[in-house]
Amino acid sequence: MQTGLRRRLHNSRRDEKGASLVEFVLILPIFALLLFGIIDFGLVFGGFISVQNEVNAAAREVSLGALPPQCQTPPNGETPALCTILQYINTSPLGVKPGQVKVALSYPTGPTVGAPLIVCAQAQLNSTTGLTSPFLNGRSFYTRSEIRVEQSQATYNPLPGGPSYTVSNSNGFVCT
Repeated sequence: MQTGLRRRLHNSRRDEKGASLVEFVLILPIFALLLFGIIDFGLVFGGFISVQNEVNAAAREVSLGALPPQCQTPPNGETPALCTILQYINTSPLGVKPGQVKVALSYPTGPTVGAPLIVCAQAQLNSTTGLTSPFLNGRSFYTRSEIRVEQSQATYNPLPGGPSYTVSNSNGFVCT
């Protein structure tokens, strides 16, 4: 009788055929959430850095009075300066969806040489994988660049006359 008991105990220790499958099923959802979270947040961070760099580059171009050819006579009644900023952001390498970007341009003391120029952008976050949608969708990020005007802006009449003004491609969004 003891030999049968020993044999059963010995066989039960070796019979672990389904254990690795159970462990895999328990770990898979946690691993997938972690992996897709890293991918989504990496893409969001890359998009933020891309938009931030494009806002800085666009602010520099506007401060120098250098406009891309398509913004010499901008479409849709935009100002040439705002058109320049939108051109930079819409052609960024990682980019964001153009319809989801709000851009504002502000000359707090007017577009004179040495005066500050502030460029702001706000973009919506979206989950690429879908698993992090509850954490990302509906949220947005904001970036701002301030630079001094280096060249006279009179050559392309950036905004209507006045000491201080802000323009935006969407109502209600302003640089602060």
